[in-house]
Amino acid sequence: MMQNQPAALDYLGSEAEEFNKSQNLYLKPMAVIKITVVLPRMTIPGQSISNWDLMERLKRAIDPIQMDSCKVRESNIDSVVFESELLSLGIMQKTIKILDGSTMKVSGFAEPLKVKVKEAKLDFPSRHDWDVWFMKAKMNENKPGERPDTVYLAKIPVKWFCDGYNGLPSERRLRVAMEAFGAVRDVDIPICDPLRAQMNPKISGIQQKGFGLGQDVFFEAYVQYMEYKGFATAMDSLRNRKWAKRIDGRFFQALIKVRDTVVLF
Repeated sequence: MMQNQPAALDYLGSEAEEFNKSQNLYLKPMAVIKITVVLPRMTIPGQSISNWDLMERLKRAIDPIQMDSCKVRESNIDSVVFESELLSLGIMQKTIKILDGSTMKVSGFAEPLKVKVKEAKLDFPSRHDWDVWFMKAKMNENKPGERPDTVYLAKIPVKWFCDGYNGLPSERRLRVAMEAFGAVRDVDIPICDPLRAQMNPKISGIQQKGFGLGQDVFFEAYVQYMEYKGFATAMDSLRNRKWAKRIDGRFFQALIKVRDTVVLF
């Protein structure tokens, strides 16, 4: 959805929460809005409107508020839908108040363009989603890995969890961080095992392409909790959150993919 390259900030905002003190890790709520610009019926053959121009008009309308990012999600003859990320939930609410119900006068159109804004629904599994999946799969809830207990993480910056010995992420460091939510049974980082790349993807645990050894910027991992409570707490705590790490006094952010999964360690 949003860019995954870590971005540096001098201030993370009051909404950020400490995730792991020893590793300077934080969690920050994502503030994403869906902006729909309703287009009037075009009556002149060949008439068009620039999505870039609409985006710039939206940015000017909320000045001095700045959008962290803004991209076109859908465009057709009836409307243009943008998705924009803002610095905080507080700023998001101010932006919605400014833009929702507003209009834009665009040269060449007799009618003004109407703007509708709401908080975007982010893609993240709910308790209902994973409970229904495991129930339908007829798993044995008494066996680790066959019940909802494992969190899958992807696009984690390698440098954030690197011990500095071999350039690879440390399972120990990740375990310490994820134990903020409950006791961890096991941690598996596929790129730490050079044989995984040669294995069938169905059993290697490697889900993301481009995670080959020697050129890794991000890594993926599986974290299995001792109990369902730890798993559920982790999923609830990480829902719609960006991760952040303080390095040399500055904050670097990353949008880390989080999913529930089935893993037999």
